[in-house]
Amino acid sequence: AAALALPADQAMQGALAVDASIAGALSAPSVQGTAAMTGGSYENVETGTVLTDMRLDAQFDGSSLVLQLLEVADGAGGAARITGSARLLPSPEFAFDASFDQARLVRLDLADATVDGTASVKGDGAGARVEGNLTVSPLTVRIPGSAGPDVPTLEVRDAAATSEAEESAPEAAKYPIDLAVTVTMPG
Repeated sequence: AAALALPADQAMQGALAVDASIAGALSAPSVQGTAAMTGGSYENVETGTVLTDMRLDAQFDGSSLVLQLLEVADGAGGAARITGSARLLPSPEFAFDASFDQARLVRLDLADATVDGTASVKGDGAGARVEGNLTVSPLTVRIPGSAGPDVPTLEVRDAAATSEAEESAPEAAKYPIDLAVTVTMPG
């Protein structure tokens, strides 16, 4: 059994069945086969996301992965579904579509959110575009009666007064993501 490396505040369980063969040169491998999972689960303590009844059906086709279905339930009557594909060679390219049906994705003491709607992400090695129409309802945010005894002090810096070290630091590689998502929160 292989473990998926996730941050400490996240957990995933389930049996992933992979039946695949790899052929071709190391510089241009070709993978053929399938991957499947039923009954998997995912939990993120940071956001309170709990996904159950995970079902995955994917196919490897040369240098592409076709996600025929990734479907999850939220344990509260909602669900999410993702389909799409990704190609690695000769150049990376991906396109995924997601639909949310009253998916309760945030469950915290201070916030609770349920999402309905659709979203898609398409991209390549140069950048990506995310489009969608999502409705967040109900959205509940609880404001505590007090901020507590230890309110942190934040250091404020003037962006115009950067130091020489900051100016000479190499710029991090950028991957542009164009967002075109409409989020509606009725009420």
